[in-house]
Amino acid sequence: MVSDKDEQNDSADKIEIRPDPVKRKKLLPVTIGISILLGVWLATTSKNPTIADLNRPKMTEESLKSPRFSTHKVSEDQSTPTPNESNATTSSEESEMSPKERAEIEELRSLAKSNLAAAFTAQKAFFAEWNRYSTDLRAIGFEPYSKRDINFKLGFLEPFYPPIEPDEVTGGLKEKPEQMTSDIFIGQEIVGFYTDSNSPKIKFKYEAETKKIKLNDYTRFCEKGCRATNDSFEMLIAFPIPFINKIEVWTIDHEKNMKQQIDGLEN
Repeated sequence: MVSDKDEQNDSADKIEIRPDPVKRKKLLPVTIGISILLGVWLATTSKNPTIADLNRPKMTEESLKSPRFSTHKVSEDQSTPTPNESNATTSSEESEMSPKERAEIEELRSLAKSNLAAAFTAQKAFFAEWNRYSTDLRAIGFEPYSKRDINFKLGFLEPFYPPIEPDEVTGGLKEKPEQMTSDIFIGQEIVGFYTDSNSPKIKFKYEAETKKIKLNDYTRFCEKGCRATNDSFEMLIAFPIPFINKIEVWTIDHEKNMKQQIDGLEN
């Protein structure tokens, strides 16, 4: 026979704590700021070999004098192909770059990796709360990190429509899976982490060459489809390499595997 006290205890055990929508809204700017800071930290200090192995070494005077600007390791048994006309042109373009131009390219790569790492951190925070991933960049708390006009495009290639759970409704989650690329931030005022009260009001916009990029053109480089599921995701970022009019592409997945899919100096 079950006593009234036991019934009350059983009832208490079944009570689920739902996310407070008011608190969630108040904490969103903090979440965005933390995601960006952690993203930059991950991209610059991570010891994970899948990311650290891809980090570029610092430029030295000796490396800048090299006839080719490349940090890829080549195995001893790898043969060097005979340069054709196209390769000769690329090599000439690289050798003619000034130290300032090469430093700018490294800065672009660092910025791209920082944004991928920030998106990764935001996805993990979202997963911790909702037990799944999302293609809605706003819902996960991501915003582009850029010191100037956005010079990259980032996101997914297709939206993920998960079944809506009751706790997501009561928790105040407003999700739009179609908000899956950095395009959604264009025209949005830059606030919070990026500016202070005395800063002039500015809005996100793409640089001229970045506008031309179409992420769907790089589907073949998505090992997991560049989409999200309940328990996995893969995102990509593409940005133009100035001076030579070529595109570089990187990806990251839920296991923190960050890969350079296209080297803008070699493609």
